[in-house]
Amino acid sequence: MIVTKLLKQDHEKVKELFEEFESLGERAFKGKLRVYRAIRQELDIHTQIEEELFYPAVKRAAISDDSTIVVEAYAEHDEVKILLGELEELDPQDEQFDAKMIALQEKVEHHVKEEERKLFALARKHLSRDDLLELGAELEGRKHELMGEPMAEREASKRPEQRT
Repeated sequence: MIVTKLLKQDHEKVKELFEEFESLGERAFKGKLRVYRAIRQELDIHTQIEEELFYPAVKRAAISDDSTIVVEAYAEHDEVKILLGELEELDPQDEQFDAKMIALQEKVEHHVKEEERKLFALARKHLSRDDLLELGAELEGRKHELMGEPMAEREASKRPEQRT
């Protein structure tokens, strides 16, 4: 899959999770925590694959172009990480929780808009279709790694059960 399409799918999934959060009742604390955790997991994985693979590839390919776009993207990720860390410390019953979630949503929506408009255009301008497909495959593979079990648990699950 083309890298920009894969990343756009991630963006859509997070948007849907924010919409789910908004639809929850004021006192749906367990639901809010569940949706926050899902958003956190999606954003953690998404930012990691972008920072490890996508941003460096675009920066290398667009060396002759304005690379401040990539630097801005890293800075926006840092802002999102700070908000996620602050949310991690709050209980969903805390009145600041909803306010921080709104702030997080606004930051993420701004970042997505900028990324899809500027960074994706830069990638399409400087990377061939084959490069975009190859990069998409790399990101998809890394995403599956990050979503999977730790290696030790995978290896342990392959061994036959030992009975005593």
